[in-house]
This record gives sequence, structure tokens and C-alpha cells, in this order.
Amino acid sequence: MKIDELIKQRHSTRAFLQQPVNEELIQEILEIARYAPSGANTQPWQVAIVTGKTKQRISDSLVMAYQQGLKPTADYVYYPETWRSPYIDRRRACGLQLYQSLEIDRKDKLAQQKQWEANYRAFDAPVMLLFF
Repeated sequence: MKIDELIKQRHSTRAFLQQPVNEELIQEILEIARYAPSGANTQPWQVAIVTGKTKQRISDSLVMAYQQGLKPTADYVYYPETWRSPYIDRRRACGLQLYQSLEIDRKDKLAQQKQWEANYRAFDAPVMLLFF
């Protein structure tokens, strides 16, 4: 398969089965991923594979922090501090499509917050990969 075909097939998944994932498959994915480019080929990341009770404890802690209104402190700024067009327009359109697909009304802030919590549970995937 050509790389452009692979790129066009990329998608985000936000719903997972509760089936265990074979550790060999995870290792295979990480082995392939280590060829991703990095500045000066330093590959400055480490990966923690988290499953089971450990994943549940981490997810519970993250959800609790979110519910308490604790704001994360990032090591670097990922999003712009001030969103401008066309980027803010794209972000809003993406969010609107997401919530419409989940049948969450624009005014239903509680349902939106509950959906946002799914981020901190890794969308209930059986495996969480943490990159440091």
C-alpha cells in the first residue's frame, strides 16, 4: 500500500471494546513507531504501557482532577493562546460535528462535560500508552 493511501485512511477512534490487547501487538506497534522522525534523530520519548487496575487508577485520578476544575500544566504550549480564523472556525466545526454525532445538544453543558471526561479515561480503551 502506498503511504498516501495509508494517510488518507487515518482516523480517530473514541469507542473501544473491552477486550484485552495482545502485548506482542503493542510491542510491534511501538517497534514500528520508533522509526517516527525526531529532531536530530534523538527520539526523546519514553512510553509507559498501562492496563488493568493501574490504568483504572490513573483514569479515575484524571477524571477527579477534571471534575474538581484542576487545570493541567503542559510542558509546552500546544494550542495557541488566542485562536484566529480560520483555525477557530475549524475547531468549532469539528466540535459541533462531534457533539452532533453523539446527539449532545449544544446547550447541554453537563453532557458535554461527561463526554470530555472520556478523554481522561482514554475513551475506555483497554490499553493506555503514555508518552513522556
